[in-house]
Amino acid sequence: MHSKFSHIIILFSLIMNTSCKNEVVCQVDEQSRGSLIYNIDEASCFIALRLKETAPELALIREALFQEEKYMIKIGIITEDTTIDNEETDIVLDFDKLIQFAQDNMDNSLSKEQLEIIYETENEYLQFIGSID
Repeated sequence: MHSKFSHIIILFSLIMNTSCKNEVVCQVDEQSRGSLIYNIDEASCFIALRLKETAPELALIREALFQEEKYMIKIGIITEDTTIDNEETDIVLDFDKLIQFAQDNMDNSLSKEQLEIIYETENEYLQFIGSID
């Protein structure tokens, strides 16, 4: 009888540990709504909260966003040159090339589908902060 009880306790512990595994422990500041200020940590949290239990680890979401930023710098969408008006550039973000760039630089820790979902959900964050309509 004692051993059955121990097995039940162990089983319960395993279930609790695995069921809480994808719980996101972060918050999005409501004051960021309409602020036009992009914060990669807040964007990562926003995406994780939106995706809930299907979300990859928060650190992987952040890394995917970091790779996106690197890609955008590489192709010239993001620049530190303040004389260039980014709104009037003819550079277009190729979604497939972005995903390939992220996969190449992340050791394939996220699938193409996961990256697509992360980047699509990021658009909701951009709407939240007022960067896009």
